[in-house]
Amino acid sequence: MEQPWGIDFAAWKRRLTGQGIKGDLDSILQRAKGGDTDALAARGELRAAERARARGHDVEMLERLEGKDAQGVKSPDAKLTRGGEERRLEVKTATAPPDSNTWNNHAKGATKQVRSRNTPGEITFDWTQVDIRAPGSSFPDQASIERFINGKMTKDRMRSIRYFEIVWMDVDGKIVVTSRTRAADGTLGPVTSVKR
Repeated sequence: MEQPWGIDFAAWKRRLTGQGIKGDLDSILQRAKGGDTDALAARGELRAAERARARGHDVEMLERLEGKDAQGVKSPDAKLTRGGEERRLEVKTATAPPDSNTWNNHAKGATKQVRSRNTPGEITFDWTQVDIRAPGSSFPDQASIERFINGKMTKDRMRSIRYFEIVWMDVDGKIVVTSRTRAADGTLGPVTSVKR
């Protein structure tokens, strides 16, 4: 059977469970099989979970709230634990070339979602499924992405955020993770970009 986007979802599930990622995997993988914007979001959530696991967190994907009563109170996408500290992970996935107004609002909303849980958090922006150099993009290169994080994810904004990343594709089709960390003592790290 042909898989959407050339993805073997059964193999992806085996990889996720083999890494020890727990929680609501079946429903997220089912969403990921579609061809709509929700499928793109689900794939972004699963990739973010794998990167969090690679950073040493235990990862539990959280159940998605459904229906109109869930509007505005959606839980973060995953619970992360490491060394006795619990965090929440919120993932936002681009479905069109990223523009500054939309992603400023996503940064504000994701920060609010994390803070509403009264736990430290991590935020991922996944831009890997869109062309950041296409018309309409406000972030066509590494320098513009780094400027966005430096200007938006300040010490005050990252009060509850321990890690913020934007994952994107460079012109050679390589995945790049541009990120900033904040230590528990409040020290704000530099913005860094690393090819994966």
